[in-house]
Amino acid sequence: MCPLGRTQYQLDTLYNTHSQLNTPKALILPPAKTDIPTSIKSGDADVKTEIKNVDVGGKGTDNVVTTDSRPNFVGKLKGEEVILPNVKIEKVTFNKRNPNDTAHLRKDFTKFRKDMLKSMANNPEKIKELKKAGISDNDIEDMNEYGLVPDGWHVHHKIPLDQSGTNDVENLVLIKNDPYHKVITNEQNSLTKGMKPGDSKIVDFPIPEGNIYPPNKE
Repeated sequence: MCPLGRTQYQLDTLYNTHSQLNTPKALILPPAKTDIPTSIKSGDADVKTEIKNVDVGGKGTDNVVTTDSRPNFVGKLKGEEVILPNVKIEKVTFNKRNPNDTAHLRKDFTKFRKDMLKSMANNPEKIKELKKAGISDNDIEDMNEYGLVPDGWHVHHKIPLDQSGTNDVENLVLIKNDPYHKVITNEQNSLTKGMKPGDSKIVDFPIPEGNIYPPNKE
């Protein structure tokens, strides 16, 4: 038998054997799984992935803000670590403003701050929150009558004015100065060091929620 005929004979024999055994001619694979694991084992370490929420245009800016899952920001004050409970890190784009534009916004801020404080001190629900935060009745009266900042507190821009923030009430928070506002200011100075007008930089920045921080008296 010639080589070609032998090859054909072998193929015919193999086909007949498959037919007798009722062996399928094609292998049908199960559908591929599309689940994405949240933890991948690699050696002795677990590599974990996170899915983050995206909030567009939050905190008085037009930036895309991504919320980190870490519950507490840890900053520094006088070389010591300070924990800010329930202050999350958010990824924001800082755009360094022209100093003249920033100065104009700061001038306008005086009125925005006064209006915000008067509004809070004239709202029964907010008054409860202010007292819960440890602000005295006398300070609340001064807020209502004069729009004064309570002693030891500060009205803070969540996104700084010189980094594309606004004077909108959503971007303002009444925050205790020491240590909380000082710690956030230190972080801002560290992240923006060397930036010039027109510069843009994506940073991980601590942003308190709501408009009173901390919400509970220590």
